[in-house]
Amino acid sequence: MTVEDKINNLDVSDSWKAKFLTITKAKPISFGLIPKFENPKELNFSAKFNFLAFFFGVIYYAVKGMWKKALAILGLGIILTIVVSVINPNFAQFVGYGIAGLAAGMANYDFYRFKVLDEGNFWW
Repeated sequence: MTVEDKINNLDVSDSWKAKFLTITKAKPISFGLIPKFENPKELNFSAKFNFLAFFFGVIYYAVKGMWKKALAILGLGIILTIVVSVINPNFAQFVGYGIAGLAAGMANYDFYRFKVLDEGNFWW
């Protein structure tokens, strides 16, 4: 069974299947904070950025079944907020924007890894 066949048989919406196929066409080399692809030009904006993950972050991850990753992001956000608050309280609010951007940029790739590659999605 090819990756494309597996994607077409998944119990997800057609828009997710299209995102998964786009990610597959880009030929992922490795995932992480900065995913690497053989053909990065194949990726469109909707495959790279998830608006729902930006606005709902940890809740979005938990609803999608990636609760371990949700807890990791929540813990990272709390720790960074505390550290930045101690250094300069005026910049603590920007940690939330950074965490939201991180979640939005990683959500589609994490969900791909979770559904298509059957990974646990705990680490980056």
